[in-house]
Amino acid sequence: MEPTADEQESRDLTAVPPEFRPACGRPGSHVVVRQVPVTIPHALCDLTGVMLSYPGHGGAAVTAPPGHGIQNSQGFRLEVDARTRDVTITVTGLEDSAQEDSAHEDSA
Repeated sequence: MEPTADEQESRDLTAVPPEFRPACGRPGSHVVVRQVPVTIPHALCDLTGVMLSYPGHGGAAVTAPPGHGIQNSQGFRLEVDARTRDVTITVTGLEDSAQEDSAHEDSA
């Protein structure tokens, strides 16, 4: 049986990044991810039905079944672990953006 939102609030969420805490156990919530890669332990924070996004890279709702993932063309990737149901968010293309910014600064 899944914990209720009230039960999740009573847990120690210090292992969960602060931007995710209000969304634990609250489908329909939206979280703007601040740092990637990040893994949110399902045992502490159920993100099922929560919309996750990363600035400039889009996002996705946590609707994938365990063991599957969702990826968009902007590099946002969300994976749900088959065993633990932990949610991992990664974003590709961040290194390229940083290198491009650096190159523009060098040529200025």
